[in-house]
Amino acid sequence: MALFADRGYGVEPASGLRMICGCCSEGSVSQNPDHAVGGEQRVSLAAPAEKVPGLLDRWRSAFPGRRSWSAG
Repeated sequence: MALFADRGYGVEPASGLRMICGCCSEGSVSQNPDHAVGGEQRVSLAAPAEKVPGLLDRWRSAFPGRRSWSAG
C-alpha cells in the first residue's frame, strides 16, 4: 500500500509475515517477493489514528467496486 509508505507510515499485510523455525531463521529461506494475495486481508498500519480513515478512503477510491475497508 504505497499510499501509506509514500508518506513515511508503516504498512504490512498479514500475508507478508511468515513464521519460520529457529533452524530456518539461521539459514537461507527462499521467498517469492512478487506473490499476489487476493480476497479479504488484515493489514497492520503505523500511522496517526486521525489520518488512517482518510488514507484508506483514498485507497478504496482507486477501485471502489473491488476495495473496501473496516476497522477491527
